[in-house]
Amino acid sequence: MLLAGPARFEALEPTHAGVPYTGRRRRGVSPLCDVYLPTGPGPHASVIVVHGGGFVIGHRRMKPVSLIATRLCQAGLAVCSVDYRLLLRGGGLDAQVEDVTTAATFWRSEHRRFGCDPARVSMLGFSAGAALMLLHAAKSEPYHRLVNIYGAVDFHRMSGRRAEVLLRMLTGTRDRRAWEEMSPSTHAHMPTPILTIHGTHDKLVPVAQAKRLHEARRARGLPSELEIVEGMPHAWLNDASLPETDRAVQRVIAFLRG
Repeated sequence: MLLAGPARFEALEPTHAGVPYTGRRRRGVSPLCDVYLPTGPGPHASVIVVHGGGFVIGHRRMKPVSLIATRLCQAGLAVCSVDYRLLLRGGGLDAQVEDVTTAATFWRSEHRRFGCDPARVSMLGFSAGAALMLLHAAKSEPYHRLVNIYGAVDFHRMSGRRAEVLLRMLTGTRDRRAWEEMSPSTHAHMPTPILTIHGTHDKLVPVAQAKRLHEARRARGLPSELEIVEGMPHAWLNDASLPETDRAVQRVIAFLRG
């Protein structure tokens, strides 16, 4: 897994930093978001970005999130990057999905405040954040577009001692049948177009998960696009110096504008 970077890009500062998306008191990670607004007249299409980190670490200003927020904003899209409770800081799976839902509800309700188009709200998630995004979107009002970047969508197919311990803590059960029922792929039948981007050398979340999700949606006649990137490991968008990163970001922008 790539941990450093991204290199060679100048990050934008949020237009509005540390905005509370709920006033409810709770323990753990504070319910905050950063808002990036493009120049020019609105209403703007917008993207809610959900960070990754294996459900255990991460935050709304992680470097790959900063990269995608910067590039999307420069392309004329507003961005809302959100924090959510982490596994060891106040939240299992249900709490994390609840936070994403609360943040999304806030963002939709504040579209006039931020000059955004309520009919063109999209969502993008990295890794664990992609899983939370899909679980949320399965029960929400429709989005304009969804972008799944190396998302963990088949919980029951994760292998290895560490993955099993994590899933037991995250879901509160060791039953793989329950993990399957909780998996994003089980619920990803929303009509919203989904773009999935995944690397062939991902050892944390095998690329087969991306392919199965894409094929299952296509079999149901649901709009799905799949971008397989040769040779890339998990979290490769952390490195902004890679040509594959630039191409992936351009692909995301084109898809979200669609």
